[in-house]
Amino acid sequence: MTESWQKITEAYRHGRLRDVIREVDAALVRNPVSTTERERLYAYGAEANVIIERFTRATEMARAAVNSADPTAQGLACCAISTVRLVEGKLGEALHLAQRSIEQLGRPTAIPVAPLAGPYTVKAYCLRQMGRYDEAEQVLRAAEVANAKVDGPHQSALHSERAALLFYLGAWDAAQDEAVKGAQGVDPIGDRIGMTGISLLIAIHRGQRTNESGLPFATATLRREYAYLPWAQAISREAAGQYLEAVDYMAPTWGQARGFASPPLIYPTAPDFARMLIIGDAPRSVLAYLVETLDVLAATAGSIPAIEGALAFCRGMLADDDDLVQLKRAMNLYRQARQPLYEAYADEEISCRLAARNSRTEAKAALTAAVGLYKTLGAAWDISRTLARARAVGVHQGVTGPRLRPRRGWGALTAAERRVARLVAQGHTNREVGELLGVSPRTVQTHVSHILTKLGAGRRADIAAEAGRHPEED
Repeated sequence: MTESWQKITEAYRHGRLRDVIREVDAALVRNPVSTTERERLYAYGAEANVIIERFTRATEMARAAVNSADPTAQGLACCAISTVRLVEGKLGEALHLAQRSIEQLGRPTAIPVAPLAGPYTVKAYCLRQMGRYDEAEQVLRAAEVANAKVDGPHQSALHSERAALLFYLGAWDAAQDEAVKGAQGVDPIGDRIGMTGISLLIAIHRGQRTNESGLPFATATLRREYAYLPWAQAISREAAGQYLEAVDYMAPTWGQARGFASPPLIYPTAPDFARMLIIGDAPRSVLAYLVETLDVLAATAGSIPAIEGALAFCRGMLADDDDLVQLKRAMNLYRQARQPLYEAYADEEISCRLAARNSRTEAKAALTAAVGLYKTLGAAWDISRTLARARAVGVHQGVTGPRLRPRRGWGALTAAERRVARLVAQGHTNREVGELLGVSPRTVQTHVSHILTKLGAGRRADIAAEAGRHPEED
């Protein structure tokens, strides 16, 4: 069995999941194994099957090991089942099983090479959905420590989840930094494309030029990590005025929602999809289907403000123009969920509907609230869209308050980019900057490239010169 275990664990570490399944199945048939070894084989098989979305087989194998006296077998089995429960929208069960998995895999007698990112990622996701953001961040930090102890190769999953957490909270600079950092590391199970999608989403919302060449078209077969990609591509088409194309990018995701692209994992895209459907003059039956799907999810997941907010928003979009009850409910739920982008979406729709019924003062107040939230995010495209819609119904809003970050010059740099720029100005190499900031040289190089572009510069000396013109700390 020693050779089989080496093949199984090595294949898992490098994301060769079908090799894991093949070796597990062969070992179960070929070798006389002890009860503990059999349970471990089933557990590894369950984990590999769940990642490639063979949920029925994963559940069958996990059940054979979930009550094992061996902490490795029980921990991996709990992780597999927790992921299935997450896909089903049963967040309470998923959270409980993820915690049980973490406890078992953390025991001294557990195999040290056991993959640890999975249960931490599931737990952080559940906590994020429940609005327990500080706890989710603590889980991700603990995961980094645990994975470092076993030289865990799946850090990309943790970076992806943290980038998502920061995105929904509106900390977009930090989300982009996390996505860049995660994209530089080892990516055995394909999380990098999800982080690319998050970066694209932020750039599009901010009205920045994006490069989508070489990226795959949205299809119903894309994994969860890819859900951010068709979402970003759809919004990109909407921003360009290509409304039917925008719907075409999102429709496959919702039309055949299943597996890691099931409603519990893609529901944040619903408000954007609802807006695209309305603008694109799609049949109301499509929006009604969206509402029905979210209604089932809300009932399954329990009282989750972000999910209920998405449901209320889509119900509001489906309702008559003079019915603001659901949109106001969505606004309050998103505020409770601390998700400023979606709170602004609700304010934007409320403003337009109030204006349509000649409630100008109230419409202007809602417009001011929406634009104010968008400004905190630097969401230039959303502000442009909102003001254009407001003008179309006779509501005008002076551009006041905090200014958006410019696209060029020192002011266009993120906080992380400014830190890098100052260290470059001091004469540090990329490797030295990376050591000082705790990131890889490749991450530093990415920052330097962005800095040069934003400054319109061609050399590192130009960065130093610009930094010298801004001596105060940012």
